[in-house]
Amino acid sequence: MKNPIDYFKDSFKIIDNIKNEILSKKQEIDTCKKQLDEIKFEKDSTSFKWYDVKNKTNFNEEIKAEKKLLKAKISKLEKEIKNLEKQKEAETDKRNKLFSLSGIVAFVIICVIAITVGSINEKIHPEPQTTTEFIETTTIANTDKPITETTTANTTETIATTIATTTTTTTETTMKETTEKTTKETTEKTTKETTESTTSRSQKIVYGSRTGNHYHLGGCRYANGAKMTVAEAERKGWEPCAVCNP
Repeated sequence: MKNPIDYFKDSFKIIDNIKNEILSKKQEIDTCKKQLDEIKFEKDSTSFKWYDVKNKTNFNEEIKAEKKLLKAKISKLEKEIKNLEKQKEAETDKRNKLFSLSGIVAFVIICVIAITVGSINEKIHPEPQTTTEFIETTTIANTDKPITETTTANTTETIATTIATTTTTTTETTMKETTEKTTKETTEKTTKETTESTTSRSQKIVYGSRTGNHYHLGGCRYANGAKMTVAEAERKGWEPCAVCNP
C-alpha cells in the first residue's frame, strides 16, 4: 500500500505527462495548419494552360485530398487534446481531494495525540483538592468554631481577671511602700533641719541696735549694739534686720 507522499508524487507525474502530451499535439496541429497554408499557396501560385484540363483536375483533386487529410488529423488531435484536458482535470481533482483528506487525517492524529498527552499529564500530575472537598472541610471547620471561640473567650477572661488582680495588688503595694518611704524621708529631713536650725541659732553671733528691736550681722551699718546669739535676740523678742537678713 502506497503512502500519501507516493500518491502525490505519482499524481504530479501523471499531470506533467498529460501536459506534455497536450503540448505535443498542439504542436502537431500547428504543423498541420502550416501545411494547409502551404497547400493553399501552392494552389494559388500554380497555373495551367486552358487545354491542360486533365492535369489541372488531377492537381485539384490531390490538393483537396491533402487538405481533407490534414483537416481530419487536426480534428482528431483537437479531440485528443480535449480528452487529455479532461484527464488532467480529473487527476487534479483527485490530487486535491487526496490533499484535503490527508489534511483531515493529520488534524485528527494531532488531536488524538494532544488528548493522549493531556490524559497522561493528568495521571502523572493529579488535580488539587476539589470544590466539594473544600466545602466539606469548611463545614467541619465552621462546626468546630463555636467550641474554639467559647474556650478562647473563657481563657481570655481568666487571664484578664488575673492580670487586673495582680496589677491592683502590685499598685497598692507600690503606693504603700512609696508613701512610707516619703513620710520617713520627710520626717528625717525635718528633724535634721530643726536640729541644724536650733544649733545654728544657739551659735550664730549677731549684734543689736541702740534704737529699735532688730538684730544684725556684724557688717551691717545698723549693728551698733550689744553682741549676742540669735537665740538670745529671739528670746528678747527682737526681729532680724530686713537689710542684712541675719
